[in-house]
Amino acid sequence: MSKNAEVTVAEEVKPPSRPAPRKLSMEDFRVEFSRIEWPARKEIIKSTNAVFVIMVTFMVGIGVVDFGLTKLLSILQTLK
Repeated sequence: MSKNAEVTVAEEVKPPSRPAPRKLSMEDFRVEFSRIEWPARKEIIKSTNAVFVIMVTFMVGIGVVDFGLTKLLSILQTLK
């Protein structure tokens, strides 16, 4: 084989070149913010309530498991 035929895969596949990043102005931010579709107040309240209920449910569940394991370990320690 010739030396030219021994090209590695890394040399064959080159990543695409990226354009140089440009600085964003306040006008760019204003335009982007105007494109955002903000949720309605009712939707935000429903989502917040759902997160709160899930959080409380997990908190109670973890508390019950913790309490149960603590009691189990104290019972096992008294058997020694």
